[in-house]
Amino acid sequence: MIRKYNRSPPETGPGICPVQLDLFTDIFELADHPQSIEDALSWTDLEIQDLRDRLLLDAIDGVADRRRGAETRAELLAWVTADEIKPFSFTVCCLDTGIDPDELRDMLLARPEIRPLRRAA
Repeated sequence: MIRKYNRSPPETGPGICPVQLDLFTDIFELADHPQSIEDALSWTDLEIQDLRDRLLLDAIDGVADRRRGAETRAELLAWVTADEIKPFSFTVCCLDTGIDPDELRDMLLARPEIRPLRRAA
Protein backbone atom coordinates (compact mmCIF):
# COMPACT_ATOMS: atom_id res chain seq x y z
CA MET A 1 0.00 0.00 0.00
CA ILE A 2 1.41 3.39 -0.99
CA ARG A 3 0.55 6.39 1.11
CA LYS A 4 0.74 9.91 -0.26
CA TYR A 5 0.86 12.88 2.11
CA ASN A 6 -0.38 16.23 0.91
CA ARG A 7 0.59 19.08 3.15
CA SER A 8 1.98 22.55 2.82
CA PRO A 9 5.75 23.01 3.16
CA PRO A 10 6.95 23.53 6.74
CA GLU A 11 8.15 26.86 7.99
CA THR A 12 11.82 27.49 7.35
CA GLY A 13 14.38 29.42 9.27
CA PRO A 14 18.09 30.04 9.07
CA GLY A 15 19.89 26.80 8.29
CA ILE A 16 16.71 24.73 7.96
CA CYS A 17 16.18 22.93 4.70
CA PRO A 18 12.47 22.28 4.02
CA VAL A 19 13.21 18.89 2.46
CA GLN A 20 15.18 17.73 5.49
CA LEU A 21 12.53 19.00 7.88
CA ASP A 22 9.81 17.31 5.83
CA LEU A 23 11.78 14.03 5.89
CA PHE A 24 12.09 14.12 9.67
CA THR A 25 8.40 14.97 10.01
CA ASP A 26 7.52 11.90 7.93
CA ILE A 27 9.82 9.69 10.02
CA PHE A 28 8.29 10.90 13.28
CA GLU A 29 4.77 10.39 11.95
CA LEU A 30 5.65 6.86 10.83
CA ALA A 31 7.31 6.00 14.15
CA ASP A 32 3.86 5.71 15.73
CA HIS A 33 2.91 3.08 13.13
CA PRO A 34 5.73 0.50 12.74
CA GLN A 35 4.03 -1.33 9.87
CA SER A 36 3.92 1.97 7.93
CA ILE A 37 7.70 2.36 7.98
CA GLU A 38 8.16 -0.78 5.90
CA ASP A 39 5.46 0.40 3.49
CA ALA A 40 7.08 3.82 3.16
CA LEU A 41 10.53 2.38 2.47
CA SER A 42 9.41 -0.08 -0.19
CA TRP A 43 9.30 0.94 -3.85
CA THR A 44 7.01 -0.46 -6.49
CA ASP A 45 8.43 -1.56 -9.83
CA LEU A 46 6.59 1.34 -11.45
CA GLU A 47 8.22 3.86 -9.09
CA ILE A 48 11.67 2.44 -9.83
CA GLN A 49 11.00 2.59 -13.56
CA ASP A 50 9.78 6.18 -13.22
CA LEU A 51 12.97 7.12 -11.36
CA ARG A 52 15.10 5.51 -14.06
CA ASP A 53 13.16 7.39 -16.76
CA ARG A 54 13.68 10.69 -14.94
CA LEU A 55 17.39 10.06 -14.41
CA LEU A 56 17.81 9.31 -18.09
CA LEU A 57 15.84 12.37 -19.21
CA ASP A 58 17.78 14.61 -16.83
CA ALA A 59 21.08 13.30 -18.18
CA ILE A 60 20.01 13.77 -21.79
CA ASP A 61 18.89 17.34 -21.12
CA GLY A 62 21.67 18.24 -18.72
CA VAL A 63 24.78 16.95 -20.44
CA ALA A 64 24.50 19.56 -23.20
CA ASP A 65 22.82 22.35 -21.20
CA ARG A 66 25.38 25.12 -20.91
CA ARG A 67 23.34 26.75 -18.14
CA ARG A 68 24.47 23.94 -15.85
CA GLY A 69 27.89 24.12 -14.32
CA ALA A 70 30.81 22.39 -16.01
CA GLU A 71 31.26 20.08 -13.00
CA THR A 72 27.62 18.95 -13.14
CA ARG A 73 27.81 18.39 -16.88
CA ALA A 74 31.06 16.42 -16.43
CA GLU A 75 29.40 14.20 -13.80
CA LEU A 76 26.49 13.54 -16.14
CA LEU A 77 28.89 12.74 -18.97
CA ALA A 78 30.81 10.34 -16.71
CA TRP A 79 27.52 8.61 -15.83
CA VAL A 80 26.60 8.34 -19.53
CA THR A 81 29.99 6.94 -20.55
CA ALA A 82 30.34 4.43 -17.69
CA ASP A 83 29.82 0.80 -18.72
CA GLU A 84 28.87 -0.43 -15.27
CA ILE A 85 25.77 -2.44 -14.48
CA LYS A 86 24.11 -1.14 -11.31
CA PRO A 87 20.44 -0.57 -10.46
CA PHE A 88 20.53 3.06 -11.62
CA SER A 89 23.41 3.06 -14.09
CA PHE A 90 23.00 4.62 -17.54
CA THR A 91 22.94 1.20 -19.20
CA VAL A 92 20.25 -0.20 -16.90
CA CYS A 93 18.14 2.97 -17.16
CA CYS A 94 18.28 2.74 -20.97
CA LEU A 95 17.47 -0.96 -21.09
CA ASP A 96 14.57 -0.52 -18.67
CA THR A 97 13.02 2.11 -20.95
CA GLY A 98 13.64 0.07 -24.12
CA ILE A 99 16.47 2.22 -25.47
CA ASP A 100 19.75 0.85 -26.82
CA PRO A 101 22.36 2.35 -24.43
CA ASP A 102 25.19 2.28 -27.00
CA GLU A 103 23.08 4.04 -29.60
CA LEU A 104 21.92 6.77 -27.19
CA ARG A 105 25.46 7.19 -25.83
CA ASP A 106 26.84 7.62 -29.38
CA MET A 107 24.11 10.16 -30.21
CA LEU A 108 24.84 12.18 -27.07
CA LEU A 109 28.60 12.14 -27.55
CA ALA A 110 28.22 13.27 -31.18
CA ARG A 111 26.46 16.49 -30.16
CA PRO A 112 28.65 19.56 -30.75
CA GLU A 113 27.91 20.91 -27.24
CA ILE A 114 29.61 17.83 -25.75
CA ARG A 115 32.94 18.00 -27.60
CA PRO A 116 34.53 20.78 -25.50
CA LEU A 117 33.33 19.06 -22.34
CA ARG A 118 34.90 15.75 -23.39
CA ARG A 119 38.30 17.39 -23.97
CA ALA A 120 38.21 19.02 -20.52
CA ALA A 121 37.37 15.74 -18.75
